Amino acid sequence: MANSILTGHRLIGKWYNGLGNGQYIRFQFTDVGAYAYSSPFKSIQGIFDIEDNQLTLTPSDGEAESYTFEFECIGTGSFSEYLTLRSNATHLETSYHRDPTDPNQFCK
Repeated sequence: MANSILTGHRLIGKWYNGLGNGQYIRFQFTDVGAYAYSSPFKSIQGIFDIEDNQLTLTPSDGEAESYTFEFECIGTGSFSEYLTLRSNATHLETSYHRDPTDPNQFCK
């Protein structure tokens, strides 16, 4: 069951989405409000802000982008926590799961 949350602490950590052929899109969010994004096409760093279930990403050299985010927990273990970002501009959804090397798992 997907749950919107009122605070952003569960966002902290490393998230990734497999593209196939060993390629990934990765996000890393830290508790100092910074994020890093990397893909086969580009890498970006910036700051993030959270209000309720709205996530705003502001890259260091570009325009801010706004997303609605939700968590979904399935089972237990490293792959149990999923993050879905829905672009508020395009309404496209992209799902990520927490990197199994990230020690900060929240699903029990």
